Amino acid sequence: MKTKHTPGPWHVGMKPGPIIYGPNGEQVADLRGFPMVDGAEHRANIRLMATATELLDTLHLATGWIDAHCEQGDSGEAQQARWILETIRAAIAKAAP
Repeated sequence: MKTKHTPGPWHVGMKPGPIIYGPNGEQVADLRGFPMVDGAEHRANIRLMATATELLDTLHLATGWIDAHCEQGDSGEAQQARWILETIRAAIAKAAP
């Protein structure tokens, strides 16, 4: 799948940061002017942003696995698997329209 975002993995640099960098050192996001919330919450937000590409890749893997292993039919488990698949695909669509 061709993506429009900087490929991962991303990492956080704290000098002069916080700045999120791509795998080749390219700047992905400069968070130095990011509105400050509680310090722990701010650091958690930065870590979440830095793992975005890995999370998106994992969602793609999950959709493939669920799709391949989802039994067809109307059993409760099959319906739940289809709902999970739809939910994951909706999340992916928000990240990579």
